[in-house]
Amino acid sequence: MKLFLTLVVFLSLTACSNGQSKEGSSNPAQAEQLASGQYKDADAATFRKLWQEKKGIVIDVRTPGEFEQGHLPGAREIDFLSDDFVENISKLDKDTTYLIYCRSGHRSHQAGTKMKELGYKVVNLEGGFLEWENKGYEIEK
Repeated sequence: MKLFLTLVVFLSLTACSNGQSKEGSSNPAQAEQLASGQYKDADAATFRKLWQEKKGIVIDVRTPGEFEQGHLPGAREIDFLSDDFVENISKLDKDTTYLIYCRSGHRSHQAGTKMKELGYKVVNLEGGFLEWENKGYEIEK
């Protein structure tokens, strides 16, 4: 019984840590795996690597006002809070991977979940634009 419990605890700990990356790492294999999945969260370093390698189309799901204050270079703005979000998303190619973000990661998580339901491949930036900006990565105004 003790052996069984030890095994269960070990597997639980392994499962919880699986897929988590250390800050600043941008494992190419992990980036490739993220770009080919249905919905994934990525830390800023991994998201940036995907962006730099053009592994997907970048979508900012914030409001137009937030977008105008600063965004990732080349990002396309599709407001998650707008009434026509699903209509706008439905015009996108389902064979493409979309790199999405919002201010802090909450709206983009919701948007990514919706996009996954609609059949899209999505990578969400954990921590959102705030994390991107905090890392000193490129922004455009």
